[in-house]
Amino acid sequence: MNKVVTRLFSTTVLKKDTNQAHELAKYAINFLEKGNPAPQVLERSKMFHTDSVICGLSALALKTNAPCVLRD
Repeated sequence: MNKVVTRLFSTTVLKKDTNQAHELAKYAINFLEKGNPAPQVLERSKMFHTDSVICGLSALALKTNAPCVLRD
């Protein structure tokens, strides 16, 4: 079953045999570059990015297996 993300300006089909996280990321980048996101959206995106980087660094520092699993 394919998932469809719909917005007023475009539709992106997330096919089941593709890396959906990658496709969703491309959609988000396109929206942030070509769309007109509200300042609150940009602030939340910045907060999410900061949080994800800190979580990644923490996983590396604690030598968890998550970075290895994600890499492989």
